[in-house]
Amino acid sequence: MSHGLLLVLMLVVPAVLMYLLVGREKELRQMRIQQEALQSQLRYQSFHDPLTSLPNRMLLEEQLNSRIASARRSGKRFLFLLASLTDFKRINKNLGYEVGDDVLRTVAQNIVSGLRDADAVARFDGDVFAVIADINEKSEANIIARKVQHALARPIDVADSPLTVSAAIGAAIFPDQGKDMTVLIKHADNVVSKAKSAGTNNIVFSEEDASSGMDRLALITGIKDAMLAGHLSMVYQQTRHIIDLTHWTVENVFSTQRELMDKGVKVSIAVNLSARVLDEDRFPLWVERMIGQYGLDPASVRFEVTESAIMQDSERALQVLLQLAAIGVGLSINDFGVGHSSLAYLSRLPVDELKVDKSFVVKMIKWEGDRAIVRATINLAHDLGLSVAAEGVEDMDQAAMLREMECDMLQGYYISHPLSEEQLQQWISSQAA
Repeated sequence: MSHGLLLVLMLVVPAVLMYLLVGREKELRQMRIQQEALQSQLRYQSFHDPLTSLPNRMLLEEQLNSRIASARRSGKRFLFLLASLTDFKRINKNLGYEVGDDVLRTVAQNIVSGLRDADAVARFDGDVFAVIADINEKSEANIIARKVQHALARPIDVADSPLTVSAAIGAAIFPDQGKDMTVLIKHADNVVSKAKSAGTNNIVFSEEDASSGMDRLALITGIKDAMLAGHLSMVYQQTRHIIDLTHWTVENVFSTQRELMDKGVKVSIAVNLSARVLDEDRFPLWVERMIGQYGLDPASVRFEVTESAIMQDSERALQVLLQLAAIGVGLSINDFGVGHSSLAYLSRLPVDELKVDKSFVVKMIKWEGDRAIVRATINLAHDLGLSVAAEGVEDMDQAAMLREMECDMLQGYYISHPLSEEQLQQWISSQAA
């Protein structure tokens, strides 16, 4: 009997031990899987923003270093961009933090959906988003920055009402503005501050690097030589230049206007003035001299100034505008509705035209709020005895609605894209035919 029991034990015990070992191995394997899943989850949480699910700054810096190493091997460029929301604190204060969180989530989704799959988007800081994007040419950087700007401009539905956010965008390019992560971030952050100082919805690219001083000197010298040699050419669109380029622009516009008059074509031409020109006391006298030199009718000349340019030094700007008005030229307030001028100050300005900012025009078909702003601006201007021009008119529906609102002038791609002098003359001829 004892021998039989021993035999049974010898057969059973190994099987039991094997069963226990197999069960323990399964348990350990399951524990390893759970541990790996937990580590993966912890890693994801460590490297991703919990609100937007975008990579956080820690992961962004890893991605930047990886992109730098890859770009060094391939010799390619990439763009590093920061977009800082300029009015987010107001949203949190007025609408509450829950709405603010919804806005951040939507903004994150809009930026991602507006870019390529290969572009990296991260939440850099509270209301600052970052983008890393490969580029072949510097011109591509501006295209990507505009895509981010357009994504940020998409209306966000908040309690069945459209809400728009504005942002200051600063960008730097590897290796032009820096060959390591710290320098790239520094340059992008610096130009974000410049973009904020310039007003809402601005894009500024860093131009600083080890050779930036020489580059700027070469650019200044090149522009001066080009002006003297007559190698610059005009494209008719709204532009902003430093004082020397403004003088060159105005004189070339006057020259074109004289040529058209000599061909029997009577036109009025408008030129944008930068804030810097409004600080130049001698500018009105120079304009008067140029008008006389080219034999132009002052009433056929119009200067456009933005609200923000006027408000930088309102009293000084008022004096310059009064001198220009005394010459008999037309004066317009450009981008009306996005600046900070009061109606009381507006009534003091010697302007005869308001230009409705395109940010309202492009959205007025869809959003009643923007439609109401456009209608109110037109009515206000007419009540003040001013004419109204609408910027950014891109299609027939916008044009029809503006005509119904009795807007006096339309401007935008629906009428024409920017034209060179030769193209302008061809366009005028086609309109006359």
